[in-house]
Amino acid sequence: MPEFMPEAKLRGKTIALVVHGVTDPRGLEFFPINPELVAEGDPQTVSTKGVETTVTLELSDFLHDPPTRLQGLLVASDPKVWGKGTRAQVIDVPVKT
Repeated sequence: MPEFMPEAKLRGKTIALVVHGVTDPRGLEFFPINPELVAEGDPQTVSTKGVETTVTLELSDFLHDPPTRLQGLLVASDPKVWGKGTRAQVIDVPVKT
């Protein structure tokens, strides 16, 4: 199984949180440390392509500057998502532009 290896990419008004090593992407949700980062009430889209899983986060309209880091918890509804019985992963990565 590929290593977890999270990364964040700024894509216009969204951030793509890309992770590897997810066995089943259903039920993934990201909770930012700064709740004002993500638009409140907007759904997070989860997609997969090969070994990559992407959680797309809509940025809040109240942000003045694009974020330079993405920090928070990526939580799975199923503890088998990462194949280790882990239900959450800490995210603290730079946001690439």
